[in-house]
Amino acid sequence: MRNFMKNILLLISICLLFANCKQKRQLEQLTDYNNKLVYEYEYIVKNGDTILDGYYKEYRDNGKIKYDLNYQNGQLHGQAKYYWDNEQCRTILNYENGKILSQQYNWDKEGKIIDSITITNGNGILKEYYPTRRILSTSEIKNGIENGESIEYDKNGNLEFSFTYKDGIKNGMAIKKDRGFTIKYSYKEDKEDGGIFIYDSLNNLVSIDKVSNGILVDTSYVFFQDKKLHKMTIYKSNDFNSIDSLTLGLKEEKGIFGELQKFMLSKGIKLKEIEFDIDGNKISDIEFEDGVEKTKN
Repeated sequence: MRNFMKNILLLISICLLFANCKQKRQLEQLTDYNNKLVYEYEYIVKNGDTILDGYYKEYRDNGKIKYDLNYQNGQLHGQAKYYWDNEQCRTILNYENGKILSQQYNWDKEGKIIDSITITNGNGILKEYYPTRRILSTSEIKNGIENGESIEYDKNGNLEFSFTYKDGIKNGMAIKKDRGFTIKYSYKEDKEDGGIFIYDSLNNLVSIDKVSNGILVDTSYVFFQDKKLHKMTIYKSNDFNSIDSLTLGLKEEKGIFGELQKFMLSKGIKLKEIEFDIDGNKISDIEFEDGVEKTKN
């Protein structure tokens, strides 16, 4: 009897221990200045960090739902629904521990099926469409993550972006079409690395930049349409952090289902900028110190 009671007490202690270890979900809601719900999500706190766990919902300005996702321990897990702006479901993805298991259907804004069974057992082509039913993007999915070519198209069906992924990370050549220009560059471990070559609509090379680990370094060239050198800018090619760097400009890329991902590309400290006229004559030669134009005596 005494041993039986000891076992009971031990079992109760173990149950209490697991109950205490299990994190309690909390709810967070954000509203805009009109008190409209922007998003809401469930989370747990581990070691002081907030981790998504439970449902996550995001809403449009008109109050209609945009995403309805589910997370487990910080990773997408379970059903994820994406909606058009009229609250008609666009597609449903099923995740397991952050990896895509399936994409069964794509619907248009009227609720009519565009296609079905694009991904099964973590393999296939992830597809997204414009409201006109034209294809917006395709991404090769292998073992639940992006592996292979990912392509985005404009509303007329022309190529707009093309990236290559390996195990969910951008690696290799990329192409971007922008206002008649073609930009060719490469990625290494998700950061721009190598040369950035810009061509005009006649396929003339108009600009070359060198990027290392996401930072513009060394010499940048800009050409006239007849391929003559127009401007040459020389940068310090050391390693820089965000404080040392100057800003090249805002870049935008589309994520899954059209959301824009904005980030900055930094460049090294400018040392010298030389500009030429159409005949090849030097018209300016400016030196910089710590990125600031030197004052000539």
